[in-house]
Amino acid sequence: LHAYLLWRFEPVTSLVAELREVADPETRVLIIDLKDGWLGGCDLAALGKVCDGAILCAYDMQAGDVAGLMAAGRTALGAEKFLGAGYRLFYPEMAGPEILAAKVKPALAPDVDGINFYNYGLVPAARLDWVRAARAV
Repeated sequence: LHAYLLWRFEPVTSLVAELREVADPETRVLIIDLKDGWLGGCDLAALGKVCDGAILCAYDMQAGDVAGLMAAGRTALGAEKFLGAGYRLFYPEMAGPEILAAKVKPALAPDVDGINFYNYGLVPAARLDWVRAARAV
C-alpha cells in the first residue's frame, strides 16, 4: 500500500509540471490542496518545485490548527512560492463572524500571501460583512 501511495505522487506532479510548462508565463499555476494532500496523491514539496504555489484549504479545522497548516505549507513550498489559505463560509462550519475571524487570523500572517473563499459568488450578502470584519482582525 505504501508503495502505491508514493507512486501516485508522480502522475500528479508531472501533470502540474506540464500545465506550468504550457501556461502563459504571466499565469500563476497554483494547486488547491487539503491538509492531508497525500491522501489524494499530492506531495506538496514536489508540487512546489513545479508550480507557482498552493492554496491550502482549512476546511473543518479549528482556528488553532490553521497556523500549523500554514507553517507546514510554507516549509514545504519555500519562501518564494505563493501560499494561500482556503475557507468555506457556510453553516455549520462558520456559524458566526467571530468563528470566521478566529480561523482567518492565522492566514493574515506576513508569510501567507492570500486568502480564498470557496464559492464566493454563492455567499449570502450578510456573510460578506463577516469577511470584511475578519480581514480587519
